[in-house]
Amino acid sequence: MSVDEQDLKALTDDAFLRTPAGSAVMLRVKDDPSTALKLIGGGTSLTLAQGARALDNIIGSIGDDETAKVLVAQHVTPEAQAEFLAGWGDRVSALSVIAQADTLMFAIHSIYCGDADGENDLAMAAAVIHSLALRIHDRSDWAEILDHEFAGGGYTFSDILIAAVAAEVEPTGEDGSLPPDAWVNVGLDPDEAQERLLDLPVDLLNEVTSIGVLKARVQLAASRVAHGLPSAVRGSAEDV
Repeated sequence: MSVDEQDLKALTDDAFLRTPAGSAVMLRVKDDPSTALKLIGGGTSLTLAQGARALDNIIGSIGDDETAKVLVAQHVTPEAQAEFLAGWGDRVSALSVIAQADTLMFAIHSIYCGDADGENDLAMAAAVIHSLALRIHDRSDWAEILDHEFAGGGYTFSDILIAAVAAEVEPTGEDGSLPPDAWVNVGLDPDEAQERLLDLPVDLLNEVTSIGVLKARVQLAASRVAHGLPSAVRGSAEDV
C-alpha cells in the first residue's frame, strides 16, 4: 500500500502515531520515504504546521541523517524547507538538523525580517540562532554557517550568536567573563568568543539584550501557536 496524503495528515498527530494504526502508517513511510517526501514537496492540502510536523516525522522514520538529507534535498524545494524552518522559529526540528546551510540561513533571515511591522529584529534572530546553536552546533558545516554575513549591519552569524549568549548567560568571572561551557555548548571557542565579545559594536549589544531576546521568544511561541505548531521552546538558553 503506497503512502498517500491521508498518511501525511496522520503524521501530524503524535498521539495517533503511538497507536497500532499509527505504527502501521510509520512503517509505510519508513518503507517508502521518497513518495512521502514527493507529496510534501509537490504541494498538498496540508497547512504549514501539518507539513512541518509531517516532514519531521518522515525524517525521523528514515533514521539516518545523511540519507534523510539527500532524500529531502531531492524532493522538497529549499523554499519549502525554509518556510517550514521559519515556522518552527527557535524550536529545533528534525529538519534543522539536516537542512542545507543556505536553506537554514535563509530561514533565519526570513524570521529576522518578518515581524508584524516589517522591521528587522536582531533580538529575534539572536533568539533563533542561540536556540539552534545549542542543539545543532555539531553539524559539519557549523563553521561555514557562523562565518556567513547576516543580512543588514555587517554582522556575521557568529557575532549575533556571541551577543545572544552574552545576553542570556550570567557572567561568572571577576572580569565579567562567561563560563567556558556557555561558548562550548554553542560550538564556539571560549577564548576566541570572549575576545570577540569585547569587540562587538555597542549597537548590536544594545539590540540583543536579555529582555529583547525574551520578548522575541514569546513572539516566536505565539507565532507557532497561530500556525498550529507546539509553543514550547526546545533548546532555549535556560538549558545552558
